Amino acid sequence: MTPRLHSFLDIKITQKELGNHLWEASNILRGSVDAAEYKHYIFGLLYLKRLSDVFEEEVESLIANSVKKEEAWQNPDGHQFFIPREVRWSKIRPRTIIRACKIIEDHNPELKGVLTSIGFNISDRLSSEVLTRLIKHFSSYRLRNSDLTDPDVLGRAYEYLISKFAETSGRKDGEFYTPHLVARLLVELLKPKENMWVCDPTAGSGGILIQSAKFLKKKGEDWNSLSLFGQEKNINTWAICKINMLLNGIKHSRIEKGDTIRQPKLITKDDHLLLFDLVIANPPFSLKSWGVEIAEKDEYNRFNFGIPSNNYGDLAFLQHMVSTLRPSGRLGVILPHGVLFRGGAEKRIRKALIDNDLIETVIGLGPNLFYGTSIAACILIINKSKSPKKRRKILFIDAFQSYEEGKPQNALRNADISQIVTTYNSFKSIEKFSYVATLKEIRDLEYNLNIPLYVETIKEEEEINLSETIFEINELRKIESDHSAMNLNLNTFLQKTQSDEKVSEENLPSTWYKVNLGEFIHLESGKRAKGGALREGTVASVGGEHIQASGEIEWENIKYIPEDFYDTSLTQGKIKLNDILVVKDGATTGKLALVRTLPFDKAAVNEHVFIVRSRNPDVLDNLYLFYLLNSSMCQNQIKRRFHGVVGGVNRSDLRTIQIILPPVAEQKRIVKILAMVDVQIYTTEKVAEKTKKLKKGLIQQLLSGQIRTKI
Repeated sequence: MTPRLHSFLDIKITQKELGNHLWEASNILRGSVDAAEYKHYIFGLLYLKRLSDVFEEEVESLIANSVKKEEAWQNPDGHQFFIPREVRWSKIRPRTIIRACKIIEDHNPELKGVLTSIGFNISDRLSSEVLTRLIKHFSSYRLRNSDLTDPDVLGRAYEYLISKFAETSGRKDGEFYTPHLVARLLVELLKPKENMWVCDPTAGSGGILIQSAKFLKKKGEDWNSLSLFGQEKNINTWAICKINMLLNGIKHSRIEKGDTIRQPKLITKDDHLLLFDLVIANPPFSLKSWGVEIAEKDEYNRFNFGIPSNNYGDLAFLQHMVSTLRPSGRLGVILPHGVLFRGGAEKRIRKALIDNDLIETVIGLGPNLFYGTSIAACILIINKSKSPKKRRKILFIDAFQSYEEGKPQNALRNADISQIVTTYNSFKSIEKFSYVATLKEIRDLEYNLNIPLYVETIKEEEEINLSETIFEINELRKIESDHSAMNLNLNTFLQKTQSDEKVSEENLPSTWYKVNLGEFIHLESGKRAKGGALREGTVASVGGEHIQASGEIEWENIKYIPEDFYDTSLTQGKIKLNDILVVKDGATTGKLALVRTLPFDKAAVNEHVFIVRSRNPDVLDNLYLFYLLNSSMCQNQIKRRFHGVVGGVNRSDLRTIQIILPPVAEQKRIVKILAMVDVQIYTTEKVAEKTKKLKKGLIQQLLSGQIRTKI
């Protein structure tokens, strides 16, 4: 198959295009193998294609620089990886893949085991026909460096795809992937520096190590000066990690395969553990049968603080990491909260870590941040060389509420990461968020590190004014009574069809029409803000996160950005009163809000939101349009049109939604009835809310003796 026109028209491939292209490959595999195995085949073919395309690009460059054509094609010098003629992409066929992988590995020792571990030879599970379709699919894009919008596109698309596989496969893949923002938090806490040795002994797909390199790259420092080390038990995940490193341009890495506890591979020539400046890891939570039999006679003396029970491997991994730190080394590790307070062997290990003044910080994270488990986790920071300010003290940070709810996972926000890192750097007590405890305080609590023992987060209960609350309820009751006659007698406003025949889309009243929505609406979306740090501006920028399930807009947490951050003038994406805002991508696609009030002079939607308004209110009433878009008729059509890596809809998807359009006079009558019902819902909910508040106030004051019952 001929590569797409991008290659010939000098149109660069974007991350979004490449991400969609890779995700579409999973549709070819669907039904042939388990979803958890998609990644092995897709990543393997992606890398075969990338190796071949870059090799050909290098050949052309060598020839352009006066190297003889035959030498450029046949001499391994001048190539990062040498790809012999018989195994280049144009020669790849289902029956030749296994041989091609072996030949490429034979010519490139650093790829040993990476390609052949993919398992293309499982012929009873992946047919020749499916492989042929996959090869054809990957042939549709050329993946030379010159084809990408920037050198990081491939690495970012690869990492994004890893996250999508973890998201869709759940528990099976949760262990091999640490969510991007959690990995970023860990790295920003530990702050890698140039020339450091950084290790992740439970490397998974390598995301934490790659984040370490990106941390330096973002600061404009020499990220290739880092030496990155890792070990991974699962051979397929190990291969994914190796490919991830190579696609992200990581030159100095050593990723070993094997069980870190039973057979550590990151050792010196004389069989001692390698020592590192930083260890950053997310080991499997509460692993059973982790290798207690090895720990009892460990030749590396890693378990000097004690041997955990066979049912909980968390502190076994932690002790391994501590034993691989240099005298000035630090480590950050994600663990389940149980390690902070469980008794028995774990308490003895915890006591030894505390008495040796190794624990610097304990950070509690929110729930459901990780794939495969909804439990909340914590981060332990170990420092073998504490500064005088931190000695014999431990900082506790309660970030349990620091996250954004989402599906299927919650997520840290940039502001959450910033707050946690800033608090860690300051090493100070902050009311209801952090506390610096002395070792004496911790010993007095019997070495229990459970965060609520140190950080008081319970808010003082608001004192409720009973008279004011009763007045508010009575006022709402008045609104209810004003509408009760209409709301209790809706049949007065509703007229049934004259015949008993059921009305359907094929049997509409003569003045009602089935039409495409696009004929009657104005549709636009906001523009992506230009790159760079957003400074304070005058335009209120509304995104999907500001649109609430109630159909309202949350104006309180709006960001303000300058007009000049938009690619075009504010005439595109500018919000007007009575506009309908529709989320166009992500988990909340299709959620919408009506702009009933506009508290800003200038407001615009960002690139994740559509503005929809009626072209002609004499044909399509705008409030009717709002109810229409919120109906199951339209919402189901929106859901059926979801597409792309993150899920979403485009302009064409919305325009082709089919609607039933009555005369505008009927539309206005429908709106009037639905608006009455909305008022009833609002007042009923408010009365219930205020009545609950009244009950709470009565409990406060009756039980405390502030008011008394009459005798």
